[in-house]
Amino acid sequence: MMNNFHIIIPARLESTRLKNKVLLEINGKSIVQLVYEKAQSINPLSVTVATNHKDIFDHIKSLGGEVLMTSSDHQSGMDRVNEAASLLQISDDETILNLQGDEPLMPENIMIETGNSIRSNINIATAACVLSDKNEITDPNNVKVVTTNNNYAHYFSRSLIPYSNEVSNITYYQHLGIYSYNRGILQELANLDVTYLEKTERLEQLRFLDHGYKIYVNKYDQPAPIGIDTDKDYKKTLSVLSKK
Repeated sequence: MMNNFHIIIPARLESTRLKNKVLLEINGKSIVQLVYEKAQSINPLSVTVATNHKDIFDHIKSLGGEVLMTSSDHQSGMDRVNEAASLLQISDDETILNLQGDEPLMPENIMIETGNSIRSNINIATAACVLSDKNEITDPNNVKVVTTNNNYAHYFSRSLIPYSNEVSNITYYQHLGIYSYNRGILQELANLDVTYLEKTERLEQLRFLDHGYKIYVNKYDQPAPIGIDTDKDYKKTLSVLSKK
């Protein structure tokens, strides 16, 4: 069955913590190739890589994949996805799933459910998984989210939220960097002014909340997938995928 959304994968080569990470190989395939193939496996309307680097562009082309060259001036993956959506002429009422190019372990069920979350009362959707390890909970690289009773985001933070002296009694959720939105809403978000909280926490989703947009959060009890930001993450992902 075809899923009624497009997937755009923003992928850049410039990474401060892990050089050229999306082109690093795991089991003979690049990280961005693994993400592309996983995106294809859930049968969306289309899958496109959006990049600003010729090496990534040529690599995806050599695989027979769909790829677009986008501006080097973008400050975020969302901005790159927005330009790609324009180049692809995706209409305002069509849904786009923004899937990061360094997430080869993103579960299919989360991709499908996030992509299919957009409806009349949900303009932006994302996902979060339960954090149980205390070291992971306090790690500022793991972004936490708290939600309302009907699963709309209250706030995202690198800090411990909600705060409690009894950490073991609280359920903490790690936000995953996956989003869906209609093309029209994506264009609105890309044109918003950067806000104080966004700059302070270095989290672009706070810009959406600051400007009054609501973000629906699909919550999961399953462990959060490893996103590849460091050499440690890369080695952990290599270990996981080598067992499959």
